[in-house]
Amino acid sequence: MTVREATVEDVPAVRAVADRAWRVAYASVLRERAVVRVETTVLAGNDVGRSFYESRGFAVSEAYDDDLFGETVRALTYAWTV
Repeated sequence: MTVREATVEDVPAVRAVADRAWRVAYASVLRERAVVRVETTVLAGNDVGRSFYESRGFAVSEAYDDDLFGETVRALTYAWTV
Protein backbone atom coordinates (compact mmCIF):
# COMPACT_ATOMS: atom_id res chain seq x y z
CA MET A 1 0.00 0.00 0.00
CA THR A 2 1.21 3.47 -0.88
CA VAL A 3 0.57 6.35 1.49
CA ARG A 4 0.48 9.88 0.11
CA GLU A 5 -0.88 13.28 0.99
CA ALA A 6 -4.39 14.00 -0.28
CA THR A 7 -4.74 16.44 -3.15
CA VAL A 8 -7.61 18.46 -4.57
CA GLU A 9 -8.32 15.57 -6.95
CA ASP A 10 -9.15 13.40 -3.92
CA VAL A 11 -11.96 15.68 -2.67
CA PRO A 12 -14.82 13.86 -4.48
CA ALA A 13 -13.70 10.49 -3.13
CA VAL A 14 -13.30 11.83 0.41
CA ARG A 15 -16.76 13.44 0.23
CA ALA A 16 -18.30 10.19 -1.02
CA VAL A 17 -16.83 8.25 1.91
CA ALA A 18 -17.93 10.93 4.40
CA ASP A 19 -21.46 11.05 2.93
CA ARG A 20 -21.78 7.27 3.08
CA ALA A 21 -20.50 7.20 6.67
CA TRP A 22 -23.01 9.91 7.63
CA ARG A 23 -25.90 7.99 6.04
CA VAL A 24 -24.93 4.73 7.74
CA ALA A 25 -24.58 6.38 11.17
CA TYR A 26 -27.80 8.37 10.77
CA ALA A 27 -29.74 5.31 9.60
CA SER A 28 -28.47 3.32 12.58
CA VAL A 29 -29.75 5.90 15.08
CA LEU A 30 -33.10 6.16 13.29
CA ARG A 31 -33.55 2.37 13.22
CA GLU A 32 -32.88 2.26 16.98
CA ARG A 33 -35.79 4.67 17.37
CA ALA A 34 -38.02 2.63 15.01
CA VAL A 35 -38.03 5.32 12.30
CA VAL A 36 -38.43 3.75 8.87
CA ARG A 37 -38.94 6.78 6.61
CA VAL A 38 -37.81 10.40 6.59
CA GLU A 39 -39.68 13.02 4.54
CA THR A 40 -38.98 16.65 3.71
CA THR A 41 -40.50 19.23 1.39
CA VAL A 42 -38.55 21.30 -1.14
CA LEU A 43 -39.79 23.88 -3.61
CA ALA A 44 -39.46 22.51 -7.16
CA GLY A 45 -37.52 25.61 -8.22
CA ASN A 46 -34.90 25.15 -5.49
CA ASP A 47 -32.19 23.40 -7.53
CA VAL A 48 -29.67 23.48 -4.69
CA GLY A 49 -32.11 21.92 -2.22
CA ARG A 50 -33.20 19.27 -4.70
CA SER A 51 -29.61 18.39 -5.53
CA PHE A 52 -28.75 18.17 -1.82
CA TYR A 53 -31.48 15.65 -1.02
CA GLU A 54 -31.08 13.65 -4.23
CA SER A 55 -27.34 13.28 -3.61
CA ARG A 56 -28.15 11.82 -0.19
CA GLY A 57 -30.49 9.15 -1.44
CA PHE A 58 -33.84 10.94 -1.11
CA ALA A 59 -36.35 10.44 -3.93
CA VAL A 60 -39.41 12.45 -4.92
CA SER A 61 -42.47 10.74 -3.45
CA GLU A 62 -45.05 13.43 -4.20
CA ALA A 63 -45.39 16.62 -6.26
CA TYR A 64 -48.13 19.15 -5.61
CA ASP A 65 -49.05 22.83 -5.88
CA ASP A 66 -48.97 24.82 -2.65
CA ASP A 67 -49.71 28.39 -1.61
CA LEU A 68 -46.73 30.45 -0.50
CA PHE A 69 -47.56 34.02 0.51
CA GLY A 70 -50.49 34.12 -1.92
CA GLU A 71 -48.53 32.67 -4.83
CA THR A 72 -48.98 29.13 -6.15
CA VAL A 73 -45.70 27.23 -6.22
CA ARG A 74 -44.76 23.65 -7.08
CA ALA A 75 -43.56 21.67 -4.06
CA LEU A 76 -41.92 18.27 -3.90
CA THR A 77 -41.94 15.82 -1.05
CA TYR A 78 -38.70 13.87 -0.84
CA ALA A 79 -38.54 10.61 1.08
CA TRP A 80 -35.71 8.42 2.28
CA THR A 81 -36.36 4.90 3.49
CA VAL A 82 -34.05 4.05 6.36
